[in-house]
Amino acid sequence: MKLWCEKVVPYPSALVSLNKTLSPQNSIEYIFTRPIIKSFVFPAGHSSLSLDNIFNGLVPHTLYIFFIPQANLYGEFDRNAAYFSNASLENVRLEINGNTISSITSKFPTNIAHIFHHTLSNLRGEHNLLNLKTFKDGRTIIAYDLRTSDCEDVIAIEKTGNVRLTVQSSPPIQENLIAFAVGDTTALVEVDGQRRVKTSYLM
Repeated sequence: MKLWCEKVVPYPSALVSLNKTLSPQNSIEYIFTRPIIKSFVFPAGHSSLSLDNIFNGLVPHTLYIFFIPQANLYGEFDRNAAYFSNASLENVRLEINGNTISSITSKFPTNIAHIFHHTLSNLRGEHNLLNLKTFKDGRTIIAYDLRTSDCEDVIAIEKTGNVRLTVQSSPPIQENLIAFAVGDTTALVEVDGQRRVKTSYLM
């Protein structure tokens, strides 16, 4: 079996031309998707968790919430960070600037169709490993699509606001959990003629 590769090397004249265009007044801008990760402790014996202003004034385009038992983060072979927890979720409420965006009610392990459908409808694309059985057993991920437009040719601009999440469990959880909030947002990097790199995002 052979693998054919084509190596593209820019001509020196092309690099010189690019350098000339990069004057201190001009710059090249790169737009990319930047993940933001926050973690919080959901202590054992409690049935509610309230997280206020999760991303310090930033509203991401997509938000993912999941729970991992704290003991799983120790690196044991039979309990590792790849195993999530459903946290006996009863209600998950998301508010932005005081307005309720979503309030999902569930009851593990039987009444979970609503929360499962909510996650599938907010995930981008169909390539994921979620199914009803694994979602019920612990691969529980709650997804929110907070984009203002579904058009693929529109660049989403970072928004500011207070993201508040309230979680209710029934019965109270039996061990410490780590609640992870992962947000995807847009970031901008600028490179000028002096090779100075500037970032333009809130966090």
